[in-house]
Amino acid sequence: SFERQAQQLPDDTLLVWMPGRPSTTWLAALEHLVRCAPAPLKMSADADPAGVDMACSVGRVWERMGLTWVPYRMGVAEIAVAKQSWALNAHDRVLLAKLLTAPDLPLSLRELCEAMQRDGCKAEQEGWL
Repeated sequence: SFERQAQQLPDDTLLVWMPGRPSTTWLAALEHLVRCAPAPLKMSADADPAGVDMACSVGRVWERMGLTWVPYRMGVAEIAVAKQSWALNAHDRVLLAKLLTAPDLPLSLRELCEAMQRDGCKAEQEGWL
């Protein structure tokens, strides 16, 4: 999915690979880079509870610096057209409940979480990219 997204971006766009759940060290390194070259963020991750949680973790780096971020291609539309669909597991359901209590969850991610909770399924980026 990273390679596919890289091929679709304009030349003046930075694409950063996220190593699964980002560690504190990885987030600190990313924050340092963004402080050197501030820019808005389009955050893309799997349309699953873990992807939403990771997107919010990275988005908080931008928020701390007063920069904007938006979820990108990880909404209800993507999960609807995904070529594969996975059932939520118990961990997913617990994480969804936690995410939905967050008052700062972006609207599009809230809608995605509600759809996953309602429909009982999730998807990975490879399913629509």
